[in-house]
Amino acid sequence: MKKANFENVFGSFSYQQILPELMFGYEQKVFLNKQSLIFATPEKAILDLLYLYPQYNNEQEIRENSYGFYSKLAYWL
Repeated sequence: MKKANFENVFGSFSYQQILPELMFGYEQKVFLNKQSLIFATPEKAILDLLYLYPQYNNEQEIRENSYGFYSKLAYWL
Protein backbone atom coordinates (compact mmCIF):
# COMPACT_ATOMS: atom_id res chain seq x y z
CA MET A 1 0.00 0.00 0.00
CA LYS A 2 1.42 3.37 -1.01
CA LYS A 3 1.43 6.09 1.65
CA ALA A 4 2.20 9.81 1.82
CA ASN A 5 2.25 12.03 4.91
CA PHE A 6 2.30 15.81 5.32
CA GLU A 7 1.45 18.53 7.82
CA ASN A 8 -0.05 22.01 7.47
CA VAL A 9 -2.00 24.47 9.62
CA PHE A 10 -5.03 22.16 9.57
CA GLY A 11 -3.11 19.21 11.02
CA SER A 12 -1.23 16.07 10.05
CA PHE A 13 -2.49 14.08 7.08
CA SER A 14 -1.81 10.62 5.78
CA TYR A 15 -2.81 9.51 2.29
CA GLN A 16 -3.04 5.84 1.45
CA GLN A 17 -3.80 4.13 -1.82
CA ILE A 18 -6.66 1.65 -1.79
CA LEU A 19 -7.54 -1.10 -4.24
CA PRO A 20 -9.35 0.12 -7.40
CA GLU A 21 -12.30 -2.20 -6.71
CA LEU A 22 -12.91 -0.30 -3.45
CA MET A 23 -13.43 3.01 -5.27
CA PHE A 24 -17.21 3.36 -4.83
CA GLY A 25 -19.62 5.14 -2.51
CA TYR A 26 -19.00 8.76 -3.43
CA GLU A 27 -21.38 11.65 -4.14
CA GLN A 28 -20.60 14.85 -6.01
CA LYS A 29 -21.84 18.07 -4.37
CA VAL A 30 -22.14 21.22 -6.48
CA PHE A 31 -21.87 24.57 -4.68
CA LEU A 32 -23.27 28.02 -5.48
CA ASN A 33 -20.10 29.02 -7.29
CA LYS A 34 -20.66 25.96 -9.56
CA GLN A 35 -17.56 24.23 -8.27
CA SER A 36 -17.96 20.74 -6.93
CA LEU A 37 -16.36 18.35 -4.49
CA ILE A 38 -16.69 14.61 -4.15
CA PHE A 39 -17.63 13.29 -0.69
CA ALA A 40 -17.75 9.74 0.62
CA THR A 41 -21.15 8.53 1.74
CA PRO A 42 -21.31 7.85 5.50
CA GLU A 43 -21.22 4.10 4.82
CA LYS A 44 -18.16 4.43 2.59
CA ALA A 45 -16.38 6.58 5.19
CA ILE A 46 -16.86 3.85 7.81
CA LEU A 47 -15.68 1.12 5.42
CA ASP A 48 -12.58 3.14 4.54
CA LEU A 49 -11.83 3.79 8.21
CA LEU A 50 -11.99 0.09 9.02
CA TYR A 51 -9.96 -0.85 5.92
CA LEU A 52 -7.22 1.73 6.43
CA TYR A 53 -7.00 1.46 10.22
CA PRO A 54 -7.56 -2.22 11.13
CA GLN A 55 -6.01 -1.70 14.59
CA TYR A 56 -9.33 -0.38 15.96
CA ASN A 57 -11.24 -3.01 17.90
CA ASN A 58 -14.38 -1.07 18.80
CA GLU A 59 -16.22 2.24 18.45
CA GLN A 60 -14.73 3.66 21.65
CA GLU A 61 -11.19 3.25 20.29
CA ILE A 62 -12.16 5.05 17.10
CA ARG A 63 -13.71 7.95 19.02
CA GLU A 64 -10.74 8.24 21.41
CA ASN A 65 -8.17 8.27 18.61
CA SER A 66 -9.97 10.63 16.26
CA TYR A 67 -11.11 13.30 18.73
CA GLY A 68 -8.37 15.67 17.64
CA PHE A 69 -9.67 15.56 14.09
CA TYR A 70 -13.24 16.37 15.12
CA SER A 71 -12.23 19.26 17.36
CA LYS A 72 -10.05 20.77 14.60
CA LEU A 73 -12.80 20.32 12.02
CA ALA A 74 -15.34 22.05 14.29
CA TYR A 75 -12.90 24.92 14.77
CA TRP A 76 -12.43 25.49 11.01
CA LEU A 77 -16.14 25.15 10.18
